[in-house]
Amino acid sequence: MPKEEYEESFDIAKTLIDDIDDVPFIALCISIKADGIWSDDTHFKTQKEFIVFRTRELSLAFKSRKLR
Repeated sequence: MPKEEYEESFDIAKTLIDDIDDVPFIALCISIKADGIWSDDTHFKTQKEFIVFRTRELSLAFKSRKLR
């Protein structure tokens, strides 16, 4: 997604997460009104605005579903 489409959310995102490298991801989540984010980066757990889906959790969830 082009940065121009979510950069207006950068200021809010900076207040939600300490790692400056993660700000664009949080800004994008805000912009698209995401319910959560998929990441194993521990910095995302410090924010409380979005659910953080871990790879292991998703893997177990899909593994428990039967494929048709």
